[in-house]
Amino acid sequence: MQAKIYKKWITVCESLTQMKDYNSAVQVINGLRETSIGRLPHLTSNLSIKWTEKLERLRNIYGPEQNFRKYRALSQTPPCIPFVGCSLKDLVYAYDGNPNKLESGAINFHKSRIIAQIVLSLKDTDYSFLKFNPQVAQALLNVTPWDQEALYQRSVAISQSLAAQAKECEDNALLKKDNKLLREEIEKLKRENEALKSENETLKSECEKKDELISNIKWKLKQQQIE
Repeated sequence: MQAKIYKKWITVCESLTQMKDYNSAVQVINGLRETSIGRLPHLTSNLSIKWTEKLERLRNIYGPEQNFRKYRALSQTPPCIPFVGCSLKDLVYAYDGNPNKLESGAINFHKSRIIAQIVLSLKDTDYSFLKFNPQVAQALLNVTPWDQEALYQRSVAISQSLAAQAKECEDNALLKKDNKLLREEIEKLKRENEALKSENETLKSECEKKDELISNIKWKLKQQQIE
């Protein structure tokens, strides 16, 4: 069930990327990278090659390598919700990396234009064409986020539960193996018993033949004595 939900979130991240809601997509991929999730190996170890490739592709797209080079290559045409973290980083560089005034003492309008472009890129977020579902919206608003400690404790509880299940499965496997050996031993004893029965029948038959032979000999001797 947990692995199924994990794959569902990968699909959500793909859909958000296709819709160009990059900020939400980054939050999802970061959530999948969360320590409390990463320490549960069963979520990724059972993924097929297809799902593993999907997850790796999304991680590469939103990776910080080379100043988010792959993310910056994505389409930014409206409607689009850029990754705010990247935009804030650009704002810091634009503000700190450019003087407010030129050497001549004039206002550095180039700096102002760069800052304005970054800020305006965050405003083209009109997704009103999408169908609004009030039930989904309310469900999201009603969610109470867990803090890091609560997430970690939940992760530990899941790990312990999985370990207990694995131990139980191992014990069951050993019991099944022992039961199989016992059944094989019982079948072997049955075969040996059948063999002993057959041998007993043979011995009984031979004994009866010998008894009959002795009776015949005794009868003949008795007849000879009478004569």
